[in-house]
Amino acid sequence: MNQTPEHNYLFITPYLEEVKRITKACPSLSFKEPTAKPGRFNKSDSLKALIMDGHNIASTHALFSLMDAETLDLLTKSDYHLILDEVMDVVHQVPITKGDLSDLFRLHLDADPETHRVSVKQDVPLDYDGKYAEIVGLARDNRLVYIDGKILVWELPREIFGAFKSTHILTYMFDGQIQKAYFDLHDVGYQYRTVRCRTPDAPHSDPTKYELVDLYDGYDEDFRRRLGDLLTIHVDNGTKLNAVGHGRTSLSLSWYHNKRNGPLKAQLRRNLSNYFRKKHKATADTILWTTFKDQTDSLKGKGYAGAFEVCNVRATNQYRDRTILAYCINRYVNTPVQRYLKARGAGTVDEDRYALSELIQWIMRSALREDMPVDLYLPSRRMRGLLTAFMGVTER
Repeated sequence: MNQTPEHNYLFITPYLEEVKRITKACPSLSFKEPTAKPGRFNKSDSLKALIMDGHNIASTHALFSLMDAETLDLLTKSDYHLILDEVMDVVHQVPITKGDLSDLFRLHLDADPETHRVSVKQDVPLDYDGKYAEIVGLARDNRLVYIDGKILVWELPREIFGAFKSTHILTYMFDGQIQKAYFDLHDVGYQYRTVRCRTPDAPHSDPTKYELVDLYDGYDEDFRRRLGDLLTIHVDNGTKLNAVGHGRTSLSLSWYHNKRNGPLKAQLRRNLSNYFRKKHKATADTILWTTFKDQTDSLKGKGYAGAFEVCNVRATNQYRDRTILAYCINRYVNTPVQRYLKARGAGTVDEDRYALSELIQWIMRSALREDMPVDLYLPSRRMRGLLTAFMGVTER
């Protein structure tokens, strides 16, 4: 961006801290951040004003996902280039009870049996502000689909990605991401590109020594090799700390929600404490661990509770000093999302590729970013197999 200041940019990143970072990293571009003033205007209004004034803008995934038809129209008439830092949550199930869902379709909503698209019944007033006002509003904005007569799914409007002069998504292993399947479903064209050094041993701080090229075989060999050299995965041949994750679906979300696995979850909690406190004598400021967010309380313990971070964290440098990690998850694509893709006639996401990409994203928040050695407790046998195969190493 610094090398093409003649362009207008919309830089979208998951976290506010990264909004601040990019603003400081590109002082000549004078990035503006949408702001809110209670009682006067919200961040969406601020975003529209910044677009109309032609400013370079830095904001979050959350605000981007709220983009309405008016904002989309403004962007379409402008010459903005989109830089999307990491893939977005482009599809997710709407949390709602069966009873409320039944009432919605009885009173307010219809669904097209062929396209699955949700619309608002004609007799529902435009100013409806009742119990289901938020969901009715999403339907009016053409953001909902209804799958299998029981799953309500929110999706980002495809038109957003046609509103820019160009779009660049900064990510790794896009072929294992839900957004890739979403693009395929909606016929959004894309090509894979990577950054290559023009000069051997050029410093990372000198962007003139690097170029953007088409993806080529072996483009990430150095990364895989470096990961294999720096990362030590705890292995005990399935007899001790790793025994809890031996099954193919052990430590998956459904496994955690199965009440019969309560004793195993208690064992996993003891394993975590043992790994952090006895095996490594780790302090809280060196630890980073994760599980599914709704399972945090069942696994947290003394000395490491505050070192938790969600499993889908991306694009943050906050943990680049952490050297003792624990990833207590066996990752699978959310079932309603796979059903959504299948019902819409799209290819589903490769489960193993998705799991590996999510794992790599998480562990790369750590001191691996600084080329420092890191230890990882990865109790899921499936996840260990995926990671060691990727690195080209045997378990050690």
